[in-house]
Amino acid sequence: MQNAALLVVVLPLAAALVLPYETPECNTFAKALDLGSYNATLLNATYYPIHSLNVSNTFNNVSFCEVYTSGSYGSGNNTLIAATWLPDRLQYNDRFMAVGNGGMAGTIDYFGMLTQLNSGMGFAVAGGDSGHRASDNNGGSGEADVYLPYLHDKEQINAWIHDAISLFTPSAKALTAAYYGKDAGYSFYTGCSTGGAQGMALAQYHPELFDGIVAGCPGNWYSHLALSFLWNAQHTAVRELPTKHPYHTLTDIHTRTTQVNYPKPSSTSPQTPSSTPATSTTAYPTASSKTLSPVPSTSPPSPATPQPPTPQPASPSPSSPQPKPSTPAQ
Repeated sequence: MQNAALLVVVLPLAAALVLPYETPECNTFAKALDLGSYNATLLNATYYPIHSLNVSNTFNNVSFCEVYTSGSYGSGNNTLIAATWLPDRLQYNDRFMAVGNGGMAGTIDYFGMLTQLNSGMGFAVAGGDSGHRASDNNGGSGEADVYLPYLHDKEQINAWIHDAISLFTPSAKALTAAYYGKDAGYSFYTGCSTGGAQGMALAQYHPELFDGIVAGCPGNWYSHLALSFLWNAQHTAVRELPTKHPYHTLTDIHTRTTQVNYPKPSSTSPQTPSSTPATSTTAYPTASSKTLSPVPSTSPPSPATPQPPTPQPASPSPSSPQPKPSTPAQ
């Protein structure tokens, strides 16, 4: 009788524990969502079983539902693309993690997202492209004389370094709450370099969004950071040249070091060391690396150099000098 009573009590509790961990069907769940209040729209949703997603030769150790969204910001002409990864309920530990960007961004940091998904911490993970496309901006890298549109759009600049995470996090949190039936118990952010700067901006402008922020190596003082890049480039280039090089601008350095005319040895006069070399040998090839023409010798051979036998006087005097060879030394 006691066992029967125990079963009556335990079974409802077990059902209460198991039923909430049923994972919704990914596509059906996503299509039923309305993200209009977050200024976002659904793009698509895909379910990934374990080991079905390869990011830089690293596979997912957790099954998850991936949901892509697009959110407009600023005047409405700009959009930010974001991805939210929702692991199966049994793998979820009531925690949300947003990841930042690196460099000039323009892409979603999928490897950073996969690192958090595979961490064993039970995170639902989200990341965005920072509000502009790398494909429209030289692949996300800077280059001399290359036009980068996002650097000429104030809204995209502010999104990139200040607001991008705060733009997609509310909708990503809403997706997480809808998928698991309740809000995440804890929310965190992690990013490095540009992502570190984004983390500093979150702490300053949007502290209510996260319980913890990891802002690694933040590049957050761009007026000084950009000038430091320029200073390093200029001084690194100059230091590769001879200390007495007469040209000092980067343009002249490139032009002159690729158009140096080396002096050729004279074929009619002996080579003698120059007291003031025309160019330093620290950056250019030395004379030993060139093919020199034979030069006739007009001075006595070195005592250390073997000489061919020559006739000797009948009565040589100990102080008599040796006669010179009749032919130039080879």
